[in-house]
Amino acid sequence: MGQAGDEIQPRRWTESAGIGPVGSALFSVVQSRSRILGVYWLPVVIWMGMIFWGSTDALSAARTSRFLGPFLRWLVPGIRPETEQAVRAVIRKGGHVSEYAVLAVLLARAIRIGRETGSRRRWIVGAWAAATVYAMTDEFHQSFHASRQGSWIDVGIDSVGATLGVLLFVKGVELIERRRRPR
Repeated sequence: MGQAGDEIQPRRWTESAGIGPVGSALFSVVQSRSRILGVYWLPVVIWMGMIFWGSTDALSAARTSRFLGPFLRWLVPGIRPETEQAVRAVIRKGGHVSEYAVLAVLLARAIRIGRETGSRRRWIVGAWAAATVYAMTDEFHQSFHASRQGSWIDVGIDSVGATLGVLLFVKGVELIERRRRPR
């Protein structure tokens, strides 16, 4: 058995590979950027993909009414057809608001990384603008599906959702910052 202090110190693989300190620093930067992409931007891309999929025939009004209608009639027996149609419309437009609120939160989170100090305006406006532009492209995408149609009204509703998402994110950041301050 060896004496205290005789333990073999593990070497970083960059040292054993002969990369040296410059290569090691470069590897750390690449690893850090990969982490940022995976942790902060991958959820944005996945959520955008889910919105894109939802813009196909898969979540068209005709398809969603197949389960929303029976559910509403079960929930409220004797519901009038025009009331059922109005409730379905509110649910569908609520879906627009919520999906773009989530997108804006994810975008704000990703854009904000590395910009925690200083002006919030850039990441707030950036997240809102990116979500709104994506809403425009989403409505354009819907115009290629027979059961869907693009609508500027839906872009406006999506933009309201993005606004709510950014506001929610800002309030969340403020709450976290307030709790971190020493008392």
